[in-house]
Amino acid sequence: MTRAINMSLSLFLLLFFSPHLLNAANSNVVKLGVSAIILPHLSVTSTHQTKSLQISQQDIERGYIEVRSATVFEVRSNIKRAYYLSLTRTGDFYEKVWVMDGNRKFILNDNIVQIYQTSAGFIRGEIKTLNYRFYLSPFTTPGSYSWPIRAEVLT
Repeated sequence: MTRAINMSLSLFLLLFFSPHLLNAANSNVVKLGVSAIILPHLSVTSTHQTKSLQISQQDIERGYIEVRSATVFEVRSNIKRAYYLSLTRTGDFYEKVWVMDGNRKFILNDNIVQIYQTSAGFIRGEIKTLNYRFYLSPFTTPGSYSWPIRAEVLT
């Protein structure tokens, strides 16, 4: 799209400053219209994703572990259409997880949840930071675990 705009602008400047048109400018009027079609666009950039978590005996006794700012991404869009944040469960050491997005809280019990996100057409981007609270399974043992949730943005 930028290339098409640049080409249109170059053509406009070439025609405008053409010696033939400059000579004819005294007797003729030249009108040139330029229009552009901007296609809908949504992009997602992951800025941080926790790769693993360490579960201690104290976490097990408490029954849960909290992980703050575990998923951080930026969404850019030129449309006012909403999108979905899709979370897929990949681990089995927890029974459920609370996913916290600002003041909103979602519970992931099943294998997948899709969270409706409104969009205001934010070209500059919107940063999303997700916090998690994993309620541990009674069979969980202390140790290091791979990150158990896959996050995607869907339109």
